Amino acid sequence: MKWREMRDSLRQLVDLFVGKLPSEQIEFLREDITAGEYLIALDHLCSQLYEFDISVPSSSILIMEKLGRKMGLDPSYWENLTIAD
Repeated sequence: MKWREMRDSLRQLVDLFVGKLPSEQIEFLREDITAGEYLIALDHLCSQLYEFDISVPSSSILIMEKLGRKMGLDPSYWENLTIAD
C-alpha cells in the first residue's frame, strides 16, 4: 500500500464518523492526515472511537487493521473496538 492510498483510506475512515465523533476531533484527525501524520491519525481515530464507545462496521475494522499493520500500530487499537455488525 502506497502512502497516497493510506492517506485516502484514512480520509474515508474519518468521514464515516462525521456526526458520531465530536467535530473538533474530526478536525484534529483531518489535520494529522494533511500533515502526513498517518500513524498518529489512525492511533487517534481508534482511541477516540474506543473512548466515545462508537460501534465500527467490520469493513472499517478491516481497513484499520490493514493500515495499522502496514504502519506498525499495536493491534489492540482496532481489536478493542466495538463491531457494529
